[in-house]
Formats: sequence, structure tokens, C-alpha cells
Amino acid sequence: MEQAFQVDKRDALNRAINRLVGEKDDIDDDLRTARDKIAELEKEATPAKQKVTTEEMARLTALRCAHCGGSHTIACPRVKRIRFRPDGQSPAETEFWADDQWPHDDVVWLETLIVEDA
Repeated sequence: MEQAFQVDKRDALNRAINRLVGEKDDIDDDLRTARDKIAELEKEATPAKQKVTTEEMARLTALRCAHCGGSHTIACPRVKRIRFRPDGQSPAETEFWADDQWPHDDVVWLETLIVEDA
């Protein structure tokens, strides 16, 4: 009787160990899949750097906007409204769009560029 009880305990313990090993393998697979997905998303999120010449970079740097820090040829998309002083030259007040409300794609960000050696 004692021996049968020991065999039952051993079998139960072996089943539990096998179940846990199987669960660990599933968890390892899930972690591997998650790591692969994260790496994939990070690659997608990293913008490709655009190559420009030294002259193009100088021109874009000269156009750098005081409001958004990027370069653009039209009015700054970050600015919602500017109220000027009576002299008409200097701004008295500048109101900006919230960060998620203005089109960042309309701006060339100098830090996303690589200068090619000519």
C-alpha cells in the first residue's frame, strides 16, 4: 500500500513538472514573439534619415523656425495666432496649437537629415 502511494505521488509530481515545463515553454515562446514584435515596431518608429548636400543643409538651417525648430517654407504650422504690436513688426502675443493638433509632417526636422560629402 505504501509503495502504491509513493508511485501515485511520484506520478502526480511528474505530471505537475511536465505541465510546468510545458507552460514555461509557452511563456518562452510568448516572450520571444513579444520581443520580435517590439523590435519590429522600433524599426518602424525610427524614421529613415534623408541625405542632403551641404548646400541644402545650409539653406534649411537658414530657414529654421523660431517657433517649432524645424524648417518650412510657409507660415509655421505650430502657430495658431500671432497678435502684433502697433508698429506691425514685432509680435505682442503668440498662441500655439497643442502638440497633437498641428501637422508635424509639414516640417523638415534637421536632426532627421544626413549631410552627404560632396
